[in-house]
Amino acid sequence: MIGTLITIFLVTAAAGAVFGVWHYFADFLRDAMSYVAEKVKGFLHIVFAGAQALLKKVWGGIKEIVKSFTYDRERDKWKVTTTEREIPPGEVENEVPDYIRARVEREQNREHDVTDEVELKLKECA
Repeated sequence: MIGTLITIFLVTAAAGAVFGVWHYFADFLRDAMSYVAEKVKGFLHIVFAGAQALLKKVWGGIKEIVKSFTYDRERDKWKVTTTEREIPPGEVENEVPDYIRARVEREQNREHDVTDEVELKLKECA
């Protein structure tokens, strides 16, 4: 009888110890997974921001490389159309139309691509 009580006591104590240790182990796993998830989230944010910046630079290089060459036989002249050109600060007022400068001033923190608008204006003028 005492042997049975001791056995029941030991089994209960062992079960309680396992449950107590499992509780701490589960808390540790939850905290560790949360910590790793936050670190991975921050790392992925940096990776995606870097990839976006890299793609913008690469695309800018491709746009500069891609040029359209045409030949006018009647005038015997070559024409090159570049897709991107940097405008020196002193030439901005002469080169950039007023409506584009006004738009950039209104929305200062955004990048602007006015290619379609300029192309439409050029087609209207032609």
